[in-house]
Amino acid sequence: MLVLDHIRINVNQGYWYTSVELGRVWIAWALSGLGASVMVSRALLRPDWTFYRRLAPVQIMFGACGLLISLFAPRLLLGFVTPFCWLLLCQEADGSPRQTHARILLCTTTVLQTLYAYPIAGSQTYFVRVLLILVPVILLIDGLDYVSRTGRLAQVRRFARPASAVTLAMCALSYPVLAYRAKLLYASLTPLNMPGAERVHLEKREAQDYRWLVDNLRQHCDTFVGLPGIPSLYFWTGKPLPGLVHRSPGTLNYDNWMYTLSSGQQQAIADDLSQHPNACAVYHPSGVDFWNRGKLDVRGWPLANYILTEFKTIGHTGDYQFMIRNQRQLELPTGPSPPTRPPA
Repeated sequence: MLVLDHIRINVNQGYWYTSVELGRVWIAWALSGLGASVMVSRALLRPDWTFYRRLAPVQIMFGACGLLISLFAPRLLLGFVTPFCWLLLCQEADGSPRQTHARILLCTTTVLQTLYAYPIAGSQTYFVRVLLILVPVILLIDGLDYVSRTGRLAQVRRFARPASAVTLAMCALSYPVLAYRAKLLYASLTPLNMPGAERVHLEKREAQDYRWLVDNLRQHCDTFVGLPGIPSLYFWTGKPLPGLVHRSPGTLNYDNWMYTLSSGQQQAIADDLSQHPNACAVYHPSGVDFWNRGKLDVRGWPLANYILTEFKTIGHTGDYQFMIRNQRQLELPTGPSPPTRPPA
């Protein structure tokens, strides 16, 4: 159902779907991985000790290629490594039995974790690369270890331990340096200074946009709704969320409520909002475009149609429009900055 539900809701309806950027060549690569796994499985059933001698160069080459890809084209790791994760299980009979379960777990987890990039292959693709980098590293070590133990490249072991120590030491030293630089950069940004977000720093224009919205929402609204939703504004302004706690869908605490809530649930929010004469709305067109990957008609959503029909824009800051009911008369100064990017 993890796959089928997303096909029905996200993929077919164009709701919120971003595919992995892999060409068709990786389909052939995956099929070759399947075929190779069958051949290797049959070879392992025969007491042929020369098999590991032939496998070692393959492990070395695959591991080295995987590391190069991780450095120069990491987006290809998903296609390159996944079909060959089973190579982790190709151990010699006299190998360490303590590694058997760990290798099975790593192999299985690496493959299953790639589903984290489905159906949204955005920043999720960075997370799935972690184990996809470990697999070629281990395979490279397996190949080099076998070659060194069989007499060839015997000096590899002599340099492997100090090289590993130097590499780990450089990694350990680089992280404090990167963290310190990141801290200086973050401290140079503008503090937001909102309740519960005193330590949050943003670009100056973005912080000004949020402050302008919060100040006006506090002064002129008894409640408000965002198109799309910006739940943080409720916390910063102290204003109640629209919707009834004891009635489905409850209070409106979603950002992408356009897709999350059904038409009936959206209408329930609109009905509750109609009871507030001083209700306001915050319309963020680029934010709607960000969430509306299916390019659906905005007015097809009952709550969005209610906002765009019953409210008018009286001020804006950046790409945020401040809206009040058509019957109200109120003037606001324009906010301090030009359009900004959609909120995270």
